Amino acid sequence: MIGIGNGLYMVTQNYILQKETPADMTGRIFGIQNTIISLIMLTAPFAGGMLIRSSGAGNAFVLIGLVTSALGMLGVILRSIIWPVSEQKKVLGISRNV
Repeated sequence: MIGIGNGLYMVTQNYILQKETPADMTGRIFGIQNTIISLIMLTAPFAGGMLIRSSGAGNAFVLIGLVTSALGMLGVILRSIIWPVSEQKKVLGISRNV
């Protein structure tokens, strides 16, 4: 399941980045994306180990779930501020999901 989820995430993220990034910014955006993912891959095991050691495995999973849920809800609530519809899409009547 993790492999399927990871594959879907990678394909979806790269598709969105390619679709939404202006042509002259593609290299910069993909460079930033790769840097952030590499940083996460290096720090996540250490941070996870510290969290599990300090609060226990069960509490760590609950805390991570709560933080993930809160970030997801924040994204849903603030979506019009975070991802505004461009003027061109408004004029053409294209909805956010297209």
